[in-house]
Amino acid sequence: MAERSVGLIVMTEIPERGLVAVLRERGRFNFEEMKREKFPGGYQVTAHGKLKRGESLPQALLREVGEELGPRIRRWLKANLERGRTGKPFLTEVYNGRVSEDKDVVTYAASMPAERLHDILLESSSGGLLLLRRQEVKRIADLTSFGEVSGVPNRKIIAMFTYHKEAVVKAFAHFV
Repeated sequence: MAERSVGLIVMTEIPERGLVAVLRERGRFNFEEMKREKFPGGYQVTAHGKLKRGESLPQALLREVGEELGPRIRRWLKANLERGRTGKPFLTEVYNGRVSEDKDVVTYAASMPAERLHDILLESSSGGLLLLRRQEVKRIADLTSFGEVSGVPNRKIIAMFTYHKEAVVKAFAHFV
């Protein structure tokens, strides 16, 4: 049976920058697993992780958001999921597929007010955040072209796994 992962891309409007996708940089060391991070310096969606045994996608999404972005963002997400919103859907699926022989990924995107960005508390394994504008998507390189151990050598290079990039492209298309 394939491993399942779930992710979230936070989209927000920044004055003078416009709509941005909030991406999370992969750090150098994974403190949860107590080992070096693979592909350090690359970027991924705002929150992403594996489902635990018996967990539903919404449960895993809320857990991962809490672990990677902090309790305030988890509460914000949970409240909006429970309440729902009028107009454009609050949460939309932007990727659902098999990314390798043994891994399935579902990624969602959500629109968050910019003033909530200060509520993000990054976990210790994170390398930071990047506010990516739509026109910068074309600069995204394939993360697998970099070494799994050495990672991305320069912070000016934006590199992601292709399925994360595809999700970002769809998120921008949805929230424009």
